[in-house]
Amino acid sequence: YKGVEYLIKAIENLDVILNIVGNGEELGNLKSLVESINAVDKVKFVFDADDKELIYLYKKCDLFILPSINEAEAFGVVQLEALANALPVINTNLKSGVPFVSLNGYSGITVEPTKSNELKAAIEKMINNKELYELYSFNALERVKVFSREKLAEDYMKIYQKL
Repeated sequence: YKGVEYLIKAIENLDVILNIVGNGEELGNLKSLVESINAVDKVKFVFDADDKELIYLYKKCDLFILPSINEAEAFGVVQLEALANALPVINTNLKSGVPFVSLNGYSGITVEPTKSNELKAAIEKMINNKELYELYSFNALERVKVFSREKLAEDYMKIYQKL
């Protein structure tokens, strides 16, 4: 349900480096796909990343992409980590919390699931428009504040008071 194969296809003809963090049952298929499109030099697989390595990756990267394709991806907490690192997010329009975390046109771009062409266009838009990138990067830091412990506690208190 992660949709990584669509992201790999999206970067096939782009001059980018893609870091894929994690290891799962689709790893062999993803590596085969990378080889079949001759993208071995631009796709890096990162396994068992600890907190220190994740921090490094967030600082090193320019974008965060969550290409999930179904509602098994209920929220995508990793988007919050990306936003907290001022990374614009490209996510997918799922009927879940995913598109609520990073907002289309505010802190990133939301595309339709399984659409490699839309992922590619969103990546190109972000990397070719410095002003838009900087705006989304700034807004990412603002958006993540909505999910702070203090803000969530305040929202829960309002709900309890209404009851």
